[in-house]
Amino acid sequence: MKSRNGGDEMYIQLEFNDQGYIQIEVPKDDSKLVKALPNITWNQNKSCWITPYRKDILQIIQNIYPYEKILLDDYLKTALLADVSQGKLSTVFSQHKILMDKYSRIMKMQGFSRTTQKAYLGHVRRWLYWHNKKIEFCNKSEVHDYLVYLFDAKNASHSYVNQAISALKLFYENILEQKWSRVSVKRPKRVQNLPKVLSQEEVVSIIEALSNMKHKTILTVTYSSGLRVSEVVRLKPADIDSSRMLIHIRMGKGKKDRYTILSKVALQTLRNYYRLERPEGWLFPGAKPGSHLTERSVQKVFKKAKDKAGVKKDVTVHSLRHSFATHLLEAGTDLRYIQELLGHQSLRTTEIYTHVTTKELRKIESPLDRLM
Repeated sequence: MKSRNGGDEMYIQLEFNDQGYIQIEVPKDDSKLVKALPNITWNQNKSCWITPYRKDILQIIQNIYPYEKILLDDYLKTALLADVSQGKLSTVFSQHKILMDKYSRIMKMQGFSRTTQKAYLGHVRRWLYWHNKKIEFCNKSEVHDYLVYLFDAKNASHSYVNQAISALKLFYENILEQKWSRVSVKRPKRVQNLPKVLSQEEVVSIIEALSNMKHKTILTVTYSSGLRVSEVVRLKPADIDSSRMLIHIRMGKGKKDRYTILSKVALQTLRNYYRLERPEGWLFPGAKPGSHLTERSVQKVFKKAKDKAGVKKDVTVHSLRHSFATHLLEAGTDLRYIQELLGHQSLRTTEIYTHVTTKELRKIESPLDRLM
């Protein structure tokens, strides 16, 4: 169960391990859990509780924590839904684990980001469970059926299905050593959605809605420097270059370093936060010692602030980055400089903000206004 300190959401995590045990992430001193599961033990190395697999585990946890979110890994979720025995679950887990470990090593060797690795592993793991046969017997029609299943049953977006195809292609070619061209999958057309942008007044209202200094600082830095959430949570105090008024982004998307601007307001906010919190290691530490704040935590912080500020737009914390770029463009900043600040490889990616800026549109008078 994650702590509320640092903005982490309260939830319980259950995972199945290769020894046939269930790992439960809850507080170490939770007496309710110990009383409900007499065979439970504390694993010091993994900092979690461990108990033998049992089919009623989910019901027991739900009875103890009726108001908390419970997260199950794919193995455990499938086993509980299908009423699978521990022996069969252990066999499936072991078989899949060999494939997943090999797949993970391939992605690491090819330099995939941690986010992409996690997403691809999830896609392939879900595919293996859906397929539910020996993987050698997988054929073209089954891959197509699975993609249709994602569209119809899961209501998946085009981008999600495209990512699933990329994950399966890499799996086929590197793990199964089969030619992906034999599957002949056509990718769905990408939906060209315009970025969702906040007005400058809305940005200020969201930041000012927060009383927690750490939360206010992280949203201030995210907007003022146009950072991705994955970048802002991994900042270290040494990355803030106040003498040059720059922020050093290390190993951003695409494994690239870059510099972006440091706002004077953000610098003052950072100094106030640093004097109060004295963070060590990570600029925005998480609940666990030595860890940084999670991306999910920042997303939750943003949603809470947005709701409190009364902003009704369907926006996420990533919209702060979109707003940063759009506001710079409306202020007359050259598109090529915005490209550098955002870390876009292609100028075409940055050009999308020309479609949401209102600077020139506001100058156009509606014919109805002239008529009336």
